Amino acid sequence: LSKAWGLNPGMGGGAVVGACGDASAADMVEQHGWAGKFDGIVSWLAILHIPGREQLFKNMMGVLKPGGTIYVEDFFRRAEKGEFTAEQAKSLEVDVSIPKPLPTKAQYVAELEAAGFTDIQFLDVTETWTSFVAARHDAYVAGKDRHCRVHNEGVFDRMNHFYTSVRTLFEGSALGGCRIIASRK
Repeated sequence: LSKAWGLNPGMGGGAVVGACGDASAADMVEQHGWAGKFDGIVSWLAILHIPGREQLFKNMMGVLKPGGTIYVEDFFRRAEKGEFTAEQAKSLEVDVSIPKPLPTKAQYVAELEAAGFTDIQFLDVTETWTSFVAARHDAYVAGKDRHCRVHNEGVFDRMNHFYTSVRTLFEGSALGGCRIIASRK
């Protein structure tokens, strides 16, 4: 990415660095020597799978340079739609692998503020994502013959179950999608 985007070399020989570690471990920042090393952090549909968001957000704050930014796209619970039903909560846990209840917008923002983030922008992108997951599911089903030929019917069935579950949750529950941008002062 660094070369393709014409970015200057930075940490690790390139301006874009993939870092691997347990981002929710209490000693993550010190263990890797990453305190204040990164200009930005991106996360696409990952935080929803990590228990212990509070420690994760503290660690994200710890590895950012002053003025650093996080960009997150994730799931959240739309409080105005109420709680998930028992069936929906089970689908989130079993079909989507979400280990604990999803935060509401207010909870998400409060957790980021508690970790020290400022200038928090929380955008509800549920409408766009609902359309996307419906179109993705329709396209996947329409390509069943190809998917079964390339993979096998078992893989198709598992992926179809996942896509159906996500679509059902977005279309008929309190599940929402969000885009969050926040900074370290």
